[in-house]
Amino acid sequence: MSSFVVEVNNRVVVNALQKATKSMPSDIDHAVQRAAIEVGRMLKQNSPKAFSTLTNSIKEDQVALMEWRVGPHVDYAQYVEEGTSGGGNVPFPALLSWIKVKGIQPRNPEWNLDDLAWVIQKSILAKGTRKQPFVQPVIDSGFAQQRLNQLVAQAAARSIAEAGL
Repeated sequence: MSSFVVEVNNRVVVNALQKATKSMPSDIDHAVQRAAIEVGRMLKQNSPKAFSTLTNSIKEDQVALMEWRVGPHVDYAQYVEEGTSGGGNVPFPALLSWIKVKGIQPRNPEWNLDDLAWVIQKSILAKGTRKQPFVQPVIDSGFAQQRLNQLVAQAAARSIAEAGL
């Protein structure tokens, strides 16, 4: 009959577990931060650009340990993402600047850029703006969750390996 002996050194196991529990939260937090940065990069690639103000406002913020938030930090981001139904007034100087940046010219040769801005402003007031989703497609792609799961699993495995378990 064969037999075997299993010997567990409790002190070694306890020390390794203590080491893992000290390093794991920090390691996982770094993984979550990296996932937030990568998702932010995708949002920036998908965002509509005129002045790049919206794109440049996309940032990662740490909420708590192992909790990060990523997204645009301008008031109008929701209106770009979801569109508007009309009734809102776009400030004339901002609209005129947008027309110039986009290089839009009036079709009517008798109009100048101020005339064009006025017509667009009235159209937005009456009809609203079309949606230009840039956040929801990233969410729907599943990339954020898949990448987060992958990075957290790698960080946890690394913490366990470094602890000697």
